[in-house]
Amino acid sequence: MRTPLLTILLTATVLFVLQVPAKGSDDIRKISVTGKSEIVVRAETATIHIQLRYVKKTMDESKTALNKTLATLTADLKPLGLTDKEIRKSLVSQGKESEWENNSYVFKGYYSECTVELEVKNIDDLVNVYNKLAMYDDISLNNTEYKRNDEFEIRQERFKEALLAAKEKAEHMADVLGVRLGKVHSIAEASSQYYFATESYSNVMSRGIADSPGMSSNVGYGDITISAKVAVQFELK
Repeated sequence: MRTPLLTILLTATVLFVLQVPAKGSDDIRKISVTGKSEIVVRAETATIHIQLRYVKKTMDESKTALNKTLATLTADLKPLGLTDKEIRKSLVSQGKESEWENNSYVFKGYYSECTVELEVKNIDDLVNVYNKLAMYDDISLNNTEYKRNDEFEIRQERFKEALLAAKEKAEHMADVLGVRLGKVHSIAEASSQYYFATESYSNVMSRGIADSPGMSSNVGYGDITISAKVAVQFELK
């Protein structure tokens, strides 16, 4: 009859032992630091995002105008090295166009619109493409993305330098306070940035760059900033 009580006592004892924290686990002295590395490199490729939109009296008229511009634009871009695969057109969107006038919507016609992605695989050809787009009054440039073919390798090197920077900072701080660094307690990516320093686009600007004396065809386009930031905890001896 005493066996159940003994079992209960043993179970409670085991649970108690398991819940006891390791001795000294909260007494480890640590130092937390961050490290950052950043580099600006020239882009190798670019993707231009443009939009075409026409508003006409009838749906067919607006779509015909859109298709005509798309065909002409495609023909103009191919001599610059862009293939059909690198001129990616979205589906055509159509509907009624209205504008707010005198406290009410006024019907203006029917619109047809689409977006186009232009993949420029050689950054040196970018200004030529911009200049060609500048000849079209009905094209709106949404944005341009710049990329590197070796961005993974560049990013890996940035993390390496960020970690070394964090270690150097921790060693300096510990030395000032008369202590030494122990083993690494934790490592985390604090934040990293990958953004494109793009130049704004306009008809005047695009034509001006190519026509300006002494200006090369690739000035001012495609600088990419790649940065990495880490947070590291070291134990202190």
